[in-house]
Amino acid sequence: MNQEELKEVFLSEALEKHEELDKFLIVLEKNPHDIQAIAEIFRITHTLKANAAAMDYEGISQIAHLLEDIFGLFKETHQALPPDLFKDIFRASDTLKALIISVKSRQKIHFKGLLARLKVILRNFKETPENPNPTPSKEIVESELSHENSTHLPDKVPDPSIPEEIEARDQIGEKEHRTNSEIAFSESITIPVKKLDTLLNLVEELSIERDRVATLSEVKALNFDTELSRLQRITSELQYSVMHARLVQINMLFQKFHRIVRDVAAYEHKSVRLLLKGNEIEIDRNILQIISDSLIHIVRNGISHGIESQEERQKAGKPTTGTITLEAKNEKNSVCLRVSDDGKGIDIQRIKQKIIEKKLLSPETLATLPDKEIINYIFEAGFSSAETVSEISGRGVGMNVVREVIHAVGGKIFIETQPGKGTSFQLELPASMAVKPILFFISQDEQMGIAIHYVEAVISKAYQDIYRAANTYLTVYQDKNIPIIPLDHLLGWSTQKFDPRQKKNSAENPYAIVIIISDGTHYLGLMVDQVLQHKDIIEKKLKAPVDRHPFLSGATILGNGKVSLILDAPSIIHYVLKTSTKIKSYEY
Repeated sequence: MNQEELKEVFLSEALEKHEELDKFLIVLEKNPHDIQAIAEIFRITHTLKANAAAMDYEGISQIAHLLEDIFGLFKETHQALPPDLFKDIFRASDTLKALIISVKSRQKIHFKGLLARLKVILRNFKETPENPNPTPSKEIVESELSHENSTHLPDKVPDPSIPEEIEARDQIGEKEHRTNSEIAFSESITIPVKKLDTLLNLVEELSIERDRVATLSEVKALNFDTELSRLQRITSELQYSVMHARLVQINMLFQKFHRIVRDVAAYEHKSVRLLLKGNEIEIDRNILQIISDSLIHIVRNGISHGIESQEERQKAGKPTTGTITLEAKNEKNSVCLRVSDDGKGIDIQRIKQKIIEKKLLSPETLATLPDKEIINYIFEAGFSSAETVSEISGRGVGMNVVREVIHAVGGKIFIETQPGKGTSFQLELPASMAVKPILFFISQDEQMGIAIHYVEAVISKAYQDIYRAANTYLTVYQDKNIPIIPLDHLLGWSTQKFDPRQKKNSAENPYAIVIIISDGTHYLGLMVDQVLQHKDIIEKKLKAPVDRHPFLSGATILGNGKVSLILDAPSIIHYVLKTSTKIKSYEY
């Protein structure tokens, strides 16, 4: 195993150990007398120290060693950790994480001031275990800070004899790596041997079948249909086995939220617990990595805007501790993630007020919309109902990015809220990004596809039921007026004017073939020439310059060797609704 491979193994194990460390620190903060938690922290820091020392990662080894010694003393004396000690311990945990990540990123991380604090805590605990004063002495701090790179020091070097300035010195560089609000993933995953055995068996079968086909073709004894069906079966099983090997348990992401919930709740001065359900559900590891920041944002908003203060909850007859719930379920070919809080719910009137203030809708139009549609305006760019701006939330950005990220992986997002009871965000995500079920169709003699996940229905619509409104066309679907547009006009392939009056009066088929697509909130009808079959494909990303086309998500190669473009349904819906696509047509 070369050095790079050793580094990857270390990173994977170190990140896993750090997650365990944070988990037990949170347990210990709630119950400082938990001897088992202290023993686990001692074990974890010992392992981190040993592994880092073996790889010559000095900073990680030094901090882990000091934490090991501190918790070793508490383990031996069976004493409870003083409450004021946790601030430094959590800071040490954050710095450990930053140092672990920096193994790959090579970012400069300051930790000498932290080492000084930990050494003083350890020394003072040995001298006076009943009252370990964490304030460092001037001599120790000056010694530690002398090793720090002077180019990273502030203009005014802090006086080590003043505790407040020691605190300020410890925070230098900390703003550059706010690790407690970030999620880190290892580049490697653990694959059970059983999955690898299945893959190996299928590859062996494929090799045997390849040799058989080659031999039979030489003697011209090839039964094409039989051999083709065998190859199709083996390759299909191999494809899905590889896809299955990429799956990880959702707990890989969920368990990282214990620290996030703890820190945000502490910042907001609220009491919040985290409840996890469906930890065993499996999903593509890449999807987890992509959506992790979005989940963080939703959880932060739930704590900051949703869950009330302890006093407010007590007045409302609720438990003083609020609950954030992360839940995963399998639904058909998707994984459903639900992020819920038991807070005060979304203030619909506040949303309406913001819509009017930002001139997103007229008061007359707003009055006709149901609450379910009004709530979805929180996904608009720059929309925020926060009264104040903080480090946690209320910056006027975020939820629009959340929706874009969910759409980017082929998912949908929904909101449910009840005044006084709480809010729930439901994310419908594909289980895998490796294989996508696609509906294929033809428009202007071009075969194209669109993800089945966004297809609500395929219908035949009479041209007489398509009518003009402003500069677009509408039709009725499930008792709702929805926009409808010929795909060739949207893509700029047709120069002919679209006029449903001519269509319905002509000798041609008076019905349009319409694919109804939805992003979970809005609907749109796409008129095409012919709908074909749907099948699972491996979608490839487009390369420059077509990768910048707003309506395309990727492409696949068909059985005949031709390339078929795959449409980006959410982008098309957003474009049609936001820009009022101008369709060349006769005025009514």
